[in-house]
Amino acid sequence: MSTEHQYLSKEQIKVISLSSFGGMLEYFDFVIYGFYAHIIGEVFFNSSSLLVNQLQGFSIFALGYIARPIGGFIFSHIGDTHSRKKSFLFTIFLMACSTFFIGFLPTYSQIGILAPILLVALRFVQGFAVGGELPASITYVFEHVPEQKRGFACGLLYFGVIGGIVLASITSTLTFHFFPRETILDWGWRIPFIFGGILGVIGLILRKNLVESPIFVNIFLAKKTLKYPVLELFKNYKMNLLSGVFITAFSAIVTSLAFYIPSYLHAYYGYNESQVLFMNTLSVIIQCFSIVVMGKLSDYTTRKTMATIATILFFFLTPFLFYLLGANNGTILWSTSIFLGIISGCIVGCIASLLAELFPTNIRFSGISGSLNLATAFFAGPAPLIFDFSIKFSQNTLIPGFIVSLFALIAFLFIRNMQPQLEKI
Repeated sequence: MSTEHQYLSKEQIKVISLSSFGGMLEYFDFVIYGFYAHIIGEVFFNSSSLLVNQLQGFSIFALGYIARPIGGFIFSHIGDTHSRKKSFLFTIFLMACSTFFIGFLPTYSQIGILAPILLVALRFVQGFAVGGELPASITYVFEHVPEQKRGFACGLLYFGVIGGIVLASITSTLTFHFFPRETILDWGWRIPFIFGGILGVIGLILRKNLVESPIFVNIFLAKKTLKYPVLELFKNYKMNLLSGVFITAFSAIVTSLAFYIPSYLHAYYGYNESQVLFMNTLSVIIQCFSIVVMGKLSDYTTRKTMATIATILFFFLTPFLFYLLGANNGTILWSTSIFLGIISGCIVGCIASLLAELFPTNIRFSGISGSLNLATAFFAGPAPLIFDFSIKFSQNTLIPGFIVSLFALIAFLFIRNMQPQLEKI
């Protein structure tokens, strides 16, 4: 094997590092709202009911997911027709600005109904930006590194994304630990938004010196870009897109388990909240490292092989793992949670490079964006609600495990029939 394929260049390492760092910052900014939604509901709405305020706060949180496909569509068009880098920079700029301004918004008591209106607008901008960020990062990293390193590189990217969620969790935990609730309601909730906005600006400055994707430059100079790449996607790559959506849906639901399980254990089995939150944080940290390891393994095998292994494991094991979560045994609970964190990496670690391989260069950004944002909007976002509704309807606390198994089976069928589109440029 040549030296070129054994080692990443300094420029490639820079691309991976700054993309991962930027992904971490952007997902920190996007999810931090969720940890403070109940507080924001009280601050920005005029209701005497805490439940109503909380529902209003979480409704605006959900608005970010609705905005994602819109942002993804626009940024992918720019990325596939003009520049990957421009999309890459503009998404982090929008996210940094909107997050920073949320931290300085006047409250309902100060400006009345204008306060929630401004909050809705800024939350929409956050969702709009994140809809383009991850597809841009995946496309950019994938096209910068040699084929033999793409699983590892994209695994590092997802390490940053999941790391941003962990950072948001830790930040909120520290805030609620060190400040009384009155202080958080008064001004403490603003700290993570201002902090996230500043970090986003730092990420933007660092990204400005990155170069355009060399593969995209080749097709741009050869005039092989398309005027309307999304039309080509829906006309000739419908099955690839459908495969991307359902494989991503499975991956995203697996990821959402890490954030659903604490409330599941507390609500249905009465576990102490602090105990399960600590356990969950450890599980997600383990998942971060598992993602990188499994991404690297996909370079030695194939993305298809690793994704197939993941679907088989989750199809057969998830109902049993949910059964173990309900066991009144701390050792079994911790072991099960850690095991979930490890096997999650099998699919999450290779999903980025797998999606990128589903689409040719001139529609790659659009294909990845459509897969990620449609899967998130229609499946991953509603997953916790579906889990809870199914439990209440069936009176069976194991039902989420069977739902995950169903998605694993669907993903397995699409994975076995997927056709990579790695044309030589």
